[in-house]
Amino acid sequence: MQTLLTTLVSAAMISWVDDPQKANSLTKEEIAQGWILLFDGNTTFGWKTTGDVAVENGELVIGGGKESSIDSTTTFGTGKLRIQYRIDAEPVGNLLNNGEVVGTGNPADKGEWRSFEHAYDDGRTRTGVTVPAGGKTRLRSIAFQPTGGKQLFDGKTLEGWKEIPGKNSKFSVTPEGWMNVKNGNGDLQTTDQWDDFVYQMEIISNGDHLNSGVFYRAIPGEFWSGYEAQIRNEWVTDVKLKDGASISGSFTNKGDAFAVAPCTKANPEGTNWRPAGRPKTLKKDDVTEVVHHRDRPVDIGTGGIYNRQPARNVVSSDREWFTMTVVALGNHHSVWVNGYQTADFVDDAKPAASARNGRKDEKGVISLQGHDPTTDLSFRNIRIAPVPKKS
Repeated sequence: MQTLLTTLVSAAMISWVDDPQKANSLTKEEIAQGWILLFDGNTTFGWKTTGDVAVENGELVIGGGKESSIDSTTTFGTGKLRIQYRIDAEPVGNLLNNGEVVGTGNPADKGEWRSFEHAYDDGRTRTGVTVPAGGKTRLRSIAFQPTGGKQLFDGKTLEGWKEIPGKNSKFSVTPEGWMNVKNGNGDLQTTDQWDDFVYQMEIISNGDHLNSGVFYRAIPGEFWSGYEAQIRNEWVTDVKLKDGASISGSFTNKGDAFAVAPCTKANPEGTNWRPAGRPKTLKKDDVTEVVHHRDRPVDIGTGGIYNRQPARNVVSSDREWFTMTVVALGNHHSVWVNGYQTADFVDDAKPAASARNGRKDEKGVISLQGHDPTTDLSFRNIRIAPVPKKS
């Protein structure tokens, strides 16, 4: 099995880091190519940590007075890894793949940022680093590009997909070669099935706060039956007025006015919200400040796993193309939107035939949702890469 992290001292991979300002970010081109960030630059979300691990100035710092380690919660299949690292103190850290040591840093690199990129074409890969007591290593710009995906949409027909009959949605192929769904409710399913996989696609929502979703491990021929990676670009916004009043809720820009629909907490933590009243129209001239809270999603938010885990931030916006990456391996589920990880969920529920009723690790179809009469979304570059079972 090839490893995700090989030794960092291979001359064929190493280069100096010339532009540190680009750390922990992706270009629009990289996002469209399916790159995802494994470190967001601000938190350890998506990592299991032990010992002395901290985030400082956009850097993941590993090491200190005791042995310390990080291990990604998500396992991938084939792809490319890109990473920047700096050794601050010896002893240097061990590089891991699925818990096995596969290389070490080079003490000669101490104090210098270095980077490398490498391709992996076999097996299940999980990245990790362990630093012995007394050592310290810094990481940033940890990015991965899944590869080997099979295209599920040819841009011309709906071959390979099957619509559940008797519903209201209309699925079609646009002149641009995009898959489109209008109206709802509806459900368009793949004819093939998968259990463990990396799934990626590009999406655009052609309206305000439209509701849709990507179902997976769904039951063939059964309506809205799988796990659902939510699509809904909606969050809570605070609006302050010149008269000193303020209003919070779901925000819509109406050109010369704003509409704000009140929302209430859907959970005690305030990480999920729900609409709670009719929108109020505000003239722009009466508004002094608008503060968006993308970490307060409405109805789970794009990139959340419906009825399981809200998106920790809604990073996508209506009328703009965005990418979604879904990784499902056993009972672990991860979602990225525009390369930013929005969900990291372990399903500990009792097994059930349908993911709507409990945990489902077995294979199922991928399906796209038409939700209601306002539905109008397009999809393109739809692809999936199966991840092999553990040997």
